[in-house]
This record gives sequence, structure tokens and C-alpha cells, in this order.
Amino acid sequence: MSETMRPVMILLAFLLALPGALFARSKPELIYAFRNHQGTAPIKMILVGEIKSKIKAAEIYDKDSPFQDYDTRLDQVTVRVVNREGIKPGQKLYVIEKNPHHEKYRNGLIVGEIVVESILNNPFYGLVLTGKGILLRVREGQFVARTQETENLEKALRIKKRGDALRSRGEISLAMAEYLKAIAADRDLADAHAALADLYADEARTSGEYPVRALSHYRQAFKHRQNFDTELDRYRFFVNYLRALRLARQQRENVYADESKPPAELMDAMQPAEECMKMSLHPDCRIEAAHAFYEVMSFHAGRSGAEHRKGYDTYRDKAGLLLKELSENVFRRNTEVKDRIGYESGLPEFGDASLTRSAFHRLAVLYYEVLSRDSSFEQSPDARHRLLDLVKEHLTAFDRSRGSHAPPDPEIDSIRRRIEDVR
Repeated sequence: MSETMRPVMILLAFLLALPGALFARSKPELIYAFRNHQGTAPIKMILVGEIKSKIKAAEIYDKDSPFQDYDTRLDQVTVRVVNREGIKPGQKLYVIEKNPHHEKYRNGLIVGEIVVESILNNPFYGLVLTGKGILLRVREGQFVARTQETENLEKALRIKKRGDALRSRGEISLAMAEYLKAIAADRDLADAHAALADLYADEARTSGEYPVRALSHYRQAFKHRQNFDTELDRYRFFVNYLRALRLARQQRENVYADESKPPAELMDAMQPAEECMKMSLHPDCRIEAAHAFYEVMSFHAGRSGAEHRKGYDTYRDKAGLLLKELSENVFRRNTEVKDRIGYESGLPEFGDASLTRSAFHRLAVLYYEVLSRDSSFEQSPDARHRLLDLVKEHLTAFDRSRGSHAPPDPEIDSIRRRIEDVR
């Protein structure tokens, strides 16, 4: 045997001597678990791993919190993963208690639920996942499993990516069909619901119809918002959802004019707005949240009663703070002359933001005009005149930023006439 062939033959003999299991893909281990002792129908699950550690998360209480003397902390666990397939952040897993004399992992009892927070490599255990939950009966060494409903997760993600590719090529109908297939494979796939809702919302803007299909899928995506693949995807979903809700409010504005409660399209925007602002300082999120807060303020402004006054004050402050933040931080209104180019041209500091100067000034006109009609200014005419001057200032900036060929804006024109009559 030649000297060049000897290393190759040695390597081949070594590989043939290795056990076949090293190359074979591990077969998922099945678990049959019961939710309670009385139940007779077990749930067929797939083993994920074993709990290796359980700790309590740190929690800081406000000095006035009624829970200071109670342990309300969630349990945090680390699970050594033996089957990675079908696991994603935000997913619910189940902790299984079994009789130690049972063979393998069958005939267990579900004693806890874990929400997956992250999946990472641990230098000691290898692949692990971290999760949290209320796990009073859970201890180290117990098994963690997932339901078979997650079997199609990988398939659903592949289908969703095909839809993304079709959407990027402009084949919208085919992209919609792929997103629907992805949802059929995994109905909790928030990314597919959000992507399909975006396309339905675009159709509604073009046709002028109420975005009923878009809102349906946006609400499903919001329900499963912890399942988004990345934080960026979740942030973009929040912004698009808020825009669709604002579009829906515009379509049904007159329907709710005499209602005693704010419309569902308005109240549904409150939680996404708050969560979006916690995630990012991006102006697109800020302006959509400001729109929603202003509309709640405007709803309460024309109604009497303690609850309406409380709602008016709360959302007046929230909308006002956001407008002030956008004015100072995004458009740099109070900067030196050399830094005013971005402000005068309407280019925000964030290069990928869609917020325009005209949109900001339009909302400012609406907000300060409603504020100027507050009954509390009846005893302070000077303060009211200063507010009216602020409205006029934003009107001028709005006209300048739109240009001379922009179509008329009936709502702004009506405010302009009222301001001129007052002065």
C-alpha cells in the first residue's frame, strides 16, 4: 500500500468502527401525560428535555405595593434539550411528573407549564432552553415535553419564507396563498398572521374598504405576539397594527360619533401602543401612539362626567408628551441653525422612518385645537390665546411642509376657519 493511501484507509476504518447511532438522527421520544388523576384520556406529547435548575427571579416592589409580603416571583428554569425540533421562544411547554418505577417516559402527570424565553448553548449542558412559569410542584430532574401541535412548526416557517419571497417579487396573490398555508400548518405562527394582515391592509387602503380581514389576522398575531421570530419583527407588527387600527377608525368615524364608549378600534390600540413604546424610541411608533392617545382624549373632551374628565386628562398628558418628544428629538425644532436642515426638509433623524413633518404638524394642530377648547381656560384667556398661537404656528408649518399642490384637508381647513373667527 502506498504511503499516500495509508492515512485514507486508516480514517475509513475508524469511521466504520463508530456506532451507527452516532450518525443516525435521534427518534423523538413519546410521552403519554394526563392533566389530572381523574382523566382517562392521555395527551400524546414529545420529549423536549430535562430540568437542570430552578431558581426564583429577582423582583423589585414599589414601596406602596400590596404584594410586598407575598412571593409573587415567577420560577425560572433551565432545561437541557434533547430534541430541538419544534421549539421557539414564547412557546408553552409542559412539565411531566412520572412514577420513578415506570419505564422510559410514559404515563406521566402534567404538573406545570413553562413559557420558553430563549434557546442557547450552555458550556456545561450543551443546548438548553430557559423558561419561566408558576412551578410550585416542579423540581430538578423532571421532564419537559411539547404537544404534537408543534410538529408542523418547521414546515410552517418554510412555507412562510416562500410567501416572503413571492411578496418581494410582487406576486401578492401567491404570497397570500402561502401565508394561508403556513397558518394552516401552525395557527399560532404570529409571523404568518402579521404578514398576511399587512397585505390585506394594503388592499383596504387602496380600495377604501374597512380592513376587516387585516384586523382579524392582526388580532391573532397580537394574541401570539410572544411567538415572533425576532424583536424587530414584533416591533414592525406593532406599528403596522396601529396603522391598520387608525385606518379602521377613519372608515367608521361617523358611526361612533354618538357612542357612550370609545370604539373597539380605538381601545384595541392602547396595549400595542404601550408595548411598542417600551420596545423602541423609533418615531413611527411614537406618532401612531400619539394618534391613538389624541383620539381617546378627543373622545372624552366633548362629554361630561368624572370618568370622562379622568380619561381626558390621562390621554391629554400622554399625547402631549409624545408630541413634545417628537418635536425636540426627531425634528430637532430647538436646535441651532446649522442643525435645522433636517427639520426644514422634513427628514427625521431616523433614516428608515416614514414619519413626515407634515404628518407631525397635522396631529399637533388637531391636539392643540382640542386643548384650546378646554373649559379650564375660560378663567385664563391669556393661556388660551397662547394655545391658539401655537395652533397657528403648526398650521403654518403644516402648509409649508405639504407644498402648494397638495389636495385640500377639510378637517384642517375647518380648524383654520375657527381660529380666524376667534381672533
